[in-house]
Amino acid sequence: MREKIEISGENLRNFQSNIYKEYLLTNGMGSFSSGNPNGNYSRQYHGLFVRSYNSPINRYMALYKLEETFRGRNLGVYKKIEGGKEILKRGDNYLYRFTQAPFPKLEYNIENIALEKEIIMGNMRDAVGVKYYVDSIEEIVVDLFMNFRDSHNLNEELVLDYEIESEDGIYSISLNGEKMYLYTDGNIELVKSEEETENFFGEKENEVTRKGIVYDLAIEDRGEKSLDSCKRVFKIKFKGKNEYNFIASYEKLNSYRDLDLIRYNEIKRLEELLDKENSNVFYNNLRVSADKFITLKKMNEGRTIVAGYPWFNDWGRDTMIAFTGLVLCTERYDEAKLILKTFKEYCDKGMLPNNFPDSEDATPAYNTIDGTLWYFYGVHKYLEYTKDYKFVQEELFETLEDILEWHIKGTRYNIQVDKKDGLLSGGDEKTQLTWMDVKYKGYAVTPRWGKAVEINALWYNALKIFQDICIKFRKDFKYTEYLELFEKNFEKTFLNEEGYLNDYVTPNDINKQIRPNQIFAVSLPYRILSKTTEKKVVDIVKEKLLTPYGLKSLENEDKDFIGEYRGNLYKRDIAYHQGTVWSWLIGHFIDAYTNVYGEINIDKYLKYLKDHYYLDAGLGSISEIFDGEEPYRGKGCYAQAWSIGEVLRVYKEKNIKNK
Repeated sequence: MREKIEISGENLRNFQSNIYKEYLLTNGMGSFSSGNPNGNYSRQYHGLFVRSYNSPINRYMALYKLEETFRGRNLGVYKKIEGGKEILKRGDNYLYRFTQAPFPKLEYNIENIALEKEIIMGNMRDAVGVKYYVDSIEEIVVDLFMNFRDSHNLNEELVLDYEIESEDGIYSISLNGEKMYLYTDGNIELVKSEEETENFFGEKENEVTRKGIVYDLAIEDRGEKSLDSCKRVFKIKFKGKNEYNFIASYEKLNSYRDLDLIRYNEIKRLEELLDKENSNVFYNNLRVSADKFITLKKMNEGRTIVAGYPWFNDWGRDTMIAFTGLVLCTERYDEAKLILKTFKEYCDKGMLPNNFPDSEDATPAYNTIDGTLWYFYGVHKYLEYTKDYKFVQEELFETLEDILEWHIKGTRYNIQVDKKDGLLSGGDEKTQLTWMDVKYKGYAVTPRWGKAVEINALWYNALKIFQDICIKFRKDFKYTEYLELFEKNFEKTFLNEEGYLNDYVTPNDINKQIRPNQIFAVSLPYRILSKTTEKKVVDIVKEKLLTPYGLKSLENEDKDFIGEYRGNLYKRDIAYHQGTVWSWLIGHFIDAYTNVYGEINIDKYLKYLKDHYYLDAGLGSISEIFDGEEPYRGKGCYAQAWSIGEVLRVYKEKNIKNK
């Protein structure tokens, strides 16, 4: 039922185009494997085994890569700087096909002999495996490269702190105080430094240390330093069979044969994620992609959602927005409860954490005004999908009530209901509390403080959702006066003379920039605008902000508009919410549009995102953002939870079953 992701021929051997295409495997424990389909690494985050030591945070490069040599041809692909010259190693000249169904597989043809390399990860298995298939019993030599470092950093000077042991013929590498065991049916041996030689031209052969590695995406898109290094630590020789296994595992295994069981179980598990009653192939692919983001929360043995790969951890706002699509639409209701309980446990002063820092003992950051309000939306959707009122009554009711109480009396960052008009206000000109949250060296690029339009749409929904819950549980709803006050003042405050909604209102200013935030007043379950105003909001968002890949964060005609997300951190931060397209917003645009106009051809609005899913950036996923101008290239995280979640949600909720 699942379509196969495939790149072949010259498309695969075009080095430049493939630096923008990336595969991803995850293990449900915060770890992942990622790279380019031609065997290259165009990011510092690419690696055979990027392991999370405290799921889903503290990710380290546990195992950098494996490179093969067959029939005298080295199949490695990389770019490096040496002696002031750029050197490009092109082992992909022998590569004729890349597929991902479900595991990434690179297929080579060397003198009419086929060699296949398949990369494997299993759910809740702290391991990565590589399986080789070859139409010959000739020798394959595989070099194992290490580059142990934090995934966010580089290892330019090649500082490697590890110990190697051998017990009963099984090698292990001690990293970060833990052992990674190496299992293989090949002959594995340590590499000695004297193996490195030079040829007639002074070029290194059999290099042990490789320095000056260049990651193109770091330079081209992110304007970052990009010189890394790695060391060839082991050599594995395979000979005499047609199929071979290699596993690097933090669990002790029986033998290299365990890889076959891991592979079989993972394929079976992923098949069970499909909706057998829905023949829409893209929808079923999305269900499998959703699985990559749901992960163990080691701190409390719960579950959470990774906001995006390759660099994000779990964020409160992102989790609650992605929650419906990734977890409820895929009928993972037990995990839904664990996620809701996980974030409940970290609720403090009526606020959910914005994010969990990349450190085991770090305090969660509570600098969000909307993440907590999206929690009510998540609970509402949970009840809509499960009717499990008992869980909400026993586990969540007190937390929901506590959140409302804190928001009414006031909590961090001046977040408090204005008793004069019932609207929720928060922050100041130096804060970044909404989802448009960039702050660069103390400067909030889009401060959006005071009374922001989507924050108040979410606040209204929080009150209405809690009111419904109180009615169901026959409990007293204490906030009727705030609801009535809000309903009198929302449209009066936000509707401007041009017929659309102001983006935010402060005591001294009204911001009228045309942004997508107003769409939530029409898309969320409880709406407050007149039908005439709803239509005007949807129409202007469609006219000014809709693109084939989602909604722009700012209209083109605005003086602050920036059409390309590229360059150093400052340039990227400035552009992040000033015109950049956000794909997750397409879900709420479709909701709002159908609320106003009735049924639409959803495939028309998702066609380009579908093509992107199969062909560009994160293969089998959807990018976090896109440039605000054509050709709208995918940027940011190549696999984003709420991007997949929202497309999956509208497919499910609009009941799209056609192929």
